[in-house]
Amino acid sequence: MKYKLKKRYIVLICLLVVCIGRIIFYYATTSPFYRFVKTNVKNCKGEWKLEGASIVFDNHIVVSFFNKKSDWNMSEIAFICKELLPEIRDYYGSDYDGYDIDFHFKSYAGKRLAVQYSDGDKFLTITANRLSRGVCLENIVMNFPEVNSLQLDDSVRCKYLDCLKDVKDLKYIEIGNPFSEEKQDYILTLFPDCKFKEGDNSNIGRTEE
Repeated sequence: MKYKLKKRYIVLICLLVVCIGRIIFYYATTSPFYRFVKTNVKNCKGEWKLEGASIVFDNHIVVSFFNKKSDWNMSEIAFICKELLPEIRDYYGSDYDGYDIDFHFKSYAGKRLAVQYSDGDKFLTITANRLSRGVCLENIVMNFPEVNSLQLDDSVRCKYLDCLKDVKDLKYIEIGNPFSEEKQDYILTLFPDCKFKEGDNSNIGRTEE
């Protein structure tokens, strides 16, 4: 009987040591900022898992997520960004107001969506590379109507541009497929100062012939 109790105590002590060791390792290998984001991201929904959180290149605060299912649900992505943005600003305080905040959403095979808040969060840039074919411009605009710059490759469907009328102030748009004359006219009707790019040819507004 005493032997069994002693054996149980040894097992419990070993488990306690392992748990304490894991806690020490976690705190030793992660930054306070990472742990802060990890705590706040628990309130966010979806399959996105926190991959990293740090300051890079002196003026960028980068928070990275990974989704092995390549699920590009824009409402979930927008929810994560808009929930964490004010929390991160509060965490760092006014001394870091000039820093850009970049949210990177990644998956396998180089698939990536970047949401960058710059100029005191007044300018929003969204960049998409090699996303799933189910992602379309309408989904992005619906969840980020405050976007100012769209840099999208041909993995994002941009067949219809009507959704751009919901954008508040578009300054730049780049898509993987060529703009028709009609599309160029439509963009410039909505945003006369908007710069746009297609493939290897870039246009700044429209020059008079």
